[in-house]
Amino acid sequence: PFLHRAGVIRGLGQAVGVPTGDMPSFGKGIRGVRPRAFRRAFAQAQNPGVLHDVLPCKVPTLLVTGQREMGDMHAANAALAAYMPQARARVAPGLGHGWIATRPDLHSRMVRAWLQDQPLPDELQPERAHWHQTRAGRRIAASAAELGLSRPTT
Repeated sequence: PFLHRAGVIRGLGQAVGVPTGDMPSFGKGIRGVRPRAFRRAFAQAQNPGVLHDVLPCKVPTLLVTGQREMGDMHAANAALAAYMPQARARVAPGLGHGWIATRPDLHSRMVRAWLQDQPLPDELQPERAHWHQTRAGRRIAASAAELGLSRPTT
């Protein structure tokens, strides 16, 4: 399958920031994913209907992106945090999409602090993306408006 081709795996790995030395194990993991399951997961993540379930959520939610991720990821997290009453958006500086795999120490300290209601690690910076002018931000704002959620002031 296309998803299992070496060039595709290498491209995916580079896009999420997998270190060169970890590419063999990343490739093994990707080859274990059925292409149909990958396509379905990707399609679900793009489904605007999901926002109608997520936006009214009152559960404390932590949204974290790596600094080197695509701008839409930052914009989406900033917009979600603006509309979700208990959400916070943070950035892991200098890291990509796969930051959890490349910095498991930071991830574990973050999870521990979040679950124990303690301050998050200093490395995690507040998300400052200007989401209002982005496609991702406008899509989230439109869904929030459909749900009657008030527009954030920030």
